[in-house]
Amino acid sequence: MVVVVVEVVDVVVEVVIVVVVVVDVSVVVVDVVVDVVVDVVVMVVVVVVVVVVVVVVVVVVVVVVVVVVAVVFVVVVLGMGTGDPFGLTPGPRVTPLGAEPVSPLGETPGPSGTPLGAIDDG
Repeated sequence: MVVVVVEVVDVVVEVVIVVVVVVDVSVVVVDVVVDVVVDVVVMVVVVVVVVVVVVVVVVVVVVVVVVVVAVVFVVVVLGMGTGDPFGLTPGPRVTPLGAEPVSPLGETPGPSGTPLGAIDDG
């Protein structure tokens, strides 16, 4: 009878050892699974943040380019309508009625053969 009891105790000890090993392996597996899930979640969050930052930067660059192109277009259109560079030269755009335009060399229009102080009899 003692031998049977010793054998039963040996079997029980073996079963307990197997259960402990299974529980230990289960804890390790759960730990590894949790680590992998946490790593995956962190990587997904990092990828989402990077994508959002890239999209925001691209949108800002596109808006800046569109604004610059629109400003250049408006400046060029204004300049083309007036003949002035960039359309920004202040002052009248045309000569008043009856006025003759001044020469770019500063000469005044009129007869060029009359000397200063002379009276034209003609």
